[in-house]
Amino acid sequence: MVDLASPVEVCIAGGRPSGAALALPLADFARTVALVEKACFPLDTLGRRAEIESAGFIGVNSTTVQCASETQRLSAHGGGLQLDRVRFDDLLLKAACAMPGIHRWQPARIVGRAFVDGHWRVHLDNGQMIRVRYLADAAGRARVLRGAKRPIGARTLAIHASWNDIPNNTDGDTLVGAGQSAWYWGAPLPGGAFNATVFVGPRLTPSAGACLRLLSQSRLLWPILANAAVPRDILVCGAMPFADDSPITPVSQNTGNAALSIDPLPCQGVQRALGIYLYAAVELNTMLENPGDAERAIGFYRSRLADSPSFHAFHATAAREYCSAQYRKCDFGFWKTRAQNSGAEPLPQPLAERRRPDSIVCLSPRLESTQVAAVRNSGVVAEDGIPVGAKTFVCRRCSASRQPRFGRLPSRAAMEVTRRWSQKMPIEAAFRLLRWTCAERLIEAHQE
Repeated sequence: MVDLASPVEVCIAGGRPSGAALALPLADFARTVALVEKACFPLDTLGRRAEIESAGFIGVNSTTVQCASETQRLSAHGGGLQLDRVRFDDLLLKAACAMPGIHRWQPARIVGRAFVDGHWRVHLDNGQMIRVRYLADAAGRARVLRGAKRPIGARTLAIHASWNDIPNNTDGDTLVGAGQSAWYWGAPLPGGAFNATVFVGPRLTPSAGACLRLLSQSRLLWPILANAAVPRDILVCGAMPFADDSPITPVSQNTGNAALSIDPLPCQGVQRALGIYLYAAVELNTMLENPGDAERAIGFYRSRLADSPSFHAFHATAAREYCSAQYRKCDFGFWKTRAQNSGAEPLPQPLAERRRPDSIVCLSPRLESTQVAAVRNSGVVAEDGIPVGAKTFVCRRCSASRQPRFGRLPSRAAMEVTRRWSQKMPIEAAFRLLRWTCAERLIEAHQE
């Protein structure tokens, strides 16, 4: 246990999964961390792939999707794992707490906090108080820190439960299906369990009876669950996508799903939460190590979260197409609302995917070099970069023999550009680079 008279550098509210994932790099940066998790539950980028893969989770190679009276089986590129969230969260939390400098309070709940004389005083429900320099909220949708949630999708409730003693008759597939006024998600778990979730509109009064009634309408899930004993615990939680427009201050930050929660239909919530953690850790380390760079670090974190809606928009567009297809077959308000209010925006069409080899391309005239915030080692620093719309690209110097010279790119045929670049890199890489630069509007068609 930490000497409570000595301040800890960072207190993380919430230990699963983004809280634990945030604690791991902070420990690598030699920071002292207090990790507070209210629940008592028995990867590559996290450095814990072997532990996760050996935990007995079920492999996922495909997803069965039922929508608009059609059923498809979609392959999962690269495969994946069907996670039992209690076990997965426990693995990450144990990995984090095994690191030096990380101290866990569990089960414990933050019941009060105040910023006094340059430190947070964090009060726990066990009567203890922790003094910390920085407070990070990784408690998910519930959140500890105040802040307005800006909706970026339709209001949705999730009713979910785990059924036991279910034969694994789905071939390990994740199941996604559409009903009249709900959509369904289901997946097998280790030990013969099966997790089923019903996503409904906010006007439905959630109950065990309503959950079973809706599940009985699912052509994918009900054949699996019809003869199983009804779980005693059927849980309800909010699932509306939202963004926090003020996720960071000089002494606090929201991270993971406390900062940005995406549409649940693409099933990418954990991926998004874990994707934010490294940016949050680098920003925190910069604030603690170099307070003079606080403004740059804050701007960096905000810009990374600002890029996240493009991630959200990509998946929201897929969700909108799914909802629109179902609405055309099933004229119910549930689907109409989601088809119109998915938070999706039109995605830019790549310029180079079908560009003829003799098309003339040139650098975009809108490009301007400036100083941007970027990650170097464990901190946020200023680098030369190029802002393009809402994004910024860092211009790091490569060795002269490997660097394509964007700054000296005159108007040339696309094939000639790739031929010249192929003198510095493999031809396949040159083609990929051309497609990427055109898609990101760094290069565009030459205007006569």
